[in-house]
Amino acid sequence: MPGGGDADKLIISQHAASITTPQQLLNRIHCCRAATAFQPDTLKLTFSVSPGLQATLEALIRIIAVTGGSLKLGAPPRSVHERALSKMLVNMGEWKENESFCISTSSANPV
Repeated sequence: MPGGGDADKLIISQHAASITTPQQLLNRIHCCRAATAFQPDTLKLTFSVSPGLQATLEALIRIIAVTGGSLKLGAPPRSVHERALSKMLVNMGEWKENESFCISTSSANPV
């Protein structure tokens, strides 16, 4: 995703200037979370926004990418608990080894 230039900085600046209270973001930002990732010194950022903020989110993602971040789309590798549950279900005959496994119903945009 190329970009991260002056146009993206302008989009972010205009958005920041237009928001005067956190309440203005209610029902517009559905998820904004930072968590430590498996890889050392790495954070996982997760965003989900309303369609009206999609251009702002895309500008933010481009800026993060230009400054060293990388965009990862799709589901992350299964956690230890997900793998253990999958193994138990396979052993019980309730699950086939190659079936997909999803426990999240959110439409977050991982970064």
